[in-house]
Order: sequence, then structure tokens, then C-alpha cells
Amino acid sequence: MIVLLQLLTIIGSRGDVFMLGEAYAFGVVWSFAFNGLATLILRYKVKDEREWKVPGNIHIAGHEIPLGLGLIAAALFVIAFLNLFTKEIATISGLSFTVIFYTLFAISERVNQRKADRSIRSLDQFRLALEPDVSLEAVRTRPGNALVPVRDYNTLSHLDDVLDHVDTDEQDVVVLTVRLITGPDARERNLVESSLFAEYEQRLFTRVVALAERHGKPVELLVVPSNNVNDAIAATALKLDSAEIVAGRSAKMTAQEQAREMGASWEHLAEQPRRQVQFRILDTDGTEHSFELGAHAPTLTREDIALVHKLWVLVSRTPSRRRIHHRDVVRVALNRLERDLKGRTDVMLDFYKLEHEDSRTDGSRHPDAAPKRPG
Repeated sequence: MIVLLQLLTIIGSRGDVFMLGEAYAFGVVWSFAFNGLATLILRYKVKDEREWKVPGNIHIAGHEIPLGLGLIAAALFVIAFLNLFTKEIATISGLSFTVIFYTLFAISERVNQRKADRSIRSLDQFRLALEPDVSLEAVRTRPGNALVPVRDYNTLSHLDDVLDHVDTDEQDVVVLTVRLITGPDARERNLVESSLFAEYEQRLFTRVVALAERHGKPVELLVVPSNNVNDAIAATALKLDSAEIVAGRSAKMTAQEQAREMGASWEHLAEQPRRQVQFRILDTDGTEHSFELGAHAPTLTREDIALVHKLWVLVSRTPSRRRIHHRDVVRVALNRLERDLKGRTDVMLDFYKLEHEDSRTDGSRHPDAAPKRPG
């Protein structure tokens, strides 16, 4: 539509560059003028603290007068009115364009609103319980639950798998969606029901509830506002004392990259988790990738175990070292590695070589990332 309008404008003006310039100036100057007026009105309507303000504010009798902002808006309107009375062709074409498209947009908005109302009436109606923080009591769940993040109502296969295998009498299922709050508007005053639970969340949870009802199992629904999805998931799992996080496969990252992002958010938690949490990623074909978040015992290959045993045999041949155990060999090796990592690039080069050897042998960068298929 934009391309057609551009072509229509060029044809209608017969290529007159001056007329096009005047029409463009009309649109630009009035856009800036109304932006200035809107900002000035918001200064009085929303009196919360701001991260920054236009300079030139004076205080009279306890009231702030936005002099700088007012002068900017006034200057813009002076230019706009000068343009209005001096550019006749631009004024006529600009006003005509504004009236025609305002009418079209108004009619389109009413038609689409009626369609949206009919669509929303077909969705489940949810009653929200706004809470200042996430807790077991607020979510009404038990420790050791399964936390299932969802974002797209068309890709709920991982939730389907969880509901198929979890015994909800023993383990609760909490379905979480993160409402991204970004930019300068990411302020607490904006976190109202309409922004946290819009039509998309309503449609998403309608699908979730329908899926749960098909399995005959209950789920708890949760919406958390955040500027980072992984941070919100990790913090929620910590506060709910979840035993596992089950996510769907990302379309933009590999399972290893997805786990690395979640692991980084997990390491940034301010509190120490009360339990070992498992992060599972389920593909649509049923393939499962399982990872342990935080400090955990690594998965050792046969070659790793054989190397530890070989070192233990060599050390235990010394009569004074016959009482050592395999774990002592690992502890000494880790202590030596920790010292070597401080300022030695050759050790990091060894890790680089090892990483590429692993990726060539099994297609995975981490032994914990070996894919498993349920059943």
C-alpha cells in the first residue's frame, strides 16, 4: 500500500519537486508540533519521577513550569501555522490527505474492533490476581514443581509432553509466560492488567487450559513482566523452588546455545538455589536435551574415567600415597588447573582444542548436552 501511495503521489503531482517538498514539509512540521504538544500535556498528566527531562524547568509555589518544553512546542506551532498560511497547495493537499486517511483509519478501527470483540468472546475469561512478587503461596504451588515457559500458542508440544508424563498428584505444573517490558516505558506504573494480560496472553492461556483439560490435569498460570526472558525464568524457578524447567526448542539457537543462555542467567541469581534444577529442552519430534543448571557433577565419558584411574594408579604406587582415592586425583588436578588459569593462555588453548574435538566426534560441545529420546 505504501508503494502504491508513493506512485500515486508522484503521478498526482506530475513530478513537481517543489510541490512534493511543500507537502512533505506540511506533514513533518505538524507531526513535530503535535508531538511537542503531547509531551507537554503528559508532563502535567503523569507526574511520576522521570529518568530525564527537557531542561529549562522553573518552580513557582511548589509547581513545576516546563518552560523549555513549552517554548519548543510553541516554536513548532508557530512554524506550522506559518507553513499553513503561506503554502496554499501544500495546505489543501495536506488537509485533504489528513481528513481522508483519518476517516479510513476510523472506519477500519471500528471494523477490526468488532472482529476482535467477537474473537475475544470465544476465548476463556481469566480473573487476574496481581501480586507484588512471585511466591509459592501466590502461585498456589508446591516445592519441586515443573516450570514450563511458553511464548507461542502454536508451539506447545513441550507442554503437551510434560502433561503426558508428569503425575500432577506428586508434582505441580506451572505454566509461565514472560511479558517483555523494554524501553523508557518499562516503569512500574505501566504494569497494569491491560499491559500484562492482553489479548495475546488470553489466547495463549486459552490454548494452555484446553491442552491441560485434554490431559485431565491441572496447571497453574503465571505472567511475569521482565526485560529479559531467561532472567525472568531463572528468577521464577528460584522463587518457586522448581525442580525442573522444561522449555521448547528455540528456532534461532541450538539446544547448547539455549542452555548456555539459561545457565548464564542462573549464575546471575542473587540467592543460592535450594535444590539442583534440571533444564530440559524438548524438540517437536520428541528429542530431549537435558542440562543441569549451576554447580553439578559432570557427566564423564569412559575415556575420562580411564584417565582418572590411570593417574590414580601412577600416584598410588608411591608407598606414602597408597591411601588416596580417585576423588583426590580429581581435586589435585582441579587445584592445579585453577592456578594455571590465572594468566596462562596456553591452558585456554587446550580447552579450545578440546571443544573442537568434542564437536567433531559427537556434534555436541558439552557431554551433558547429548540428546536423548524419551522411552
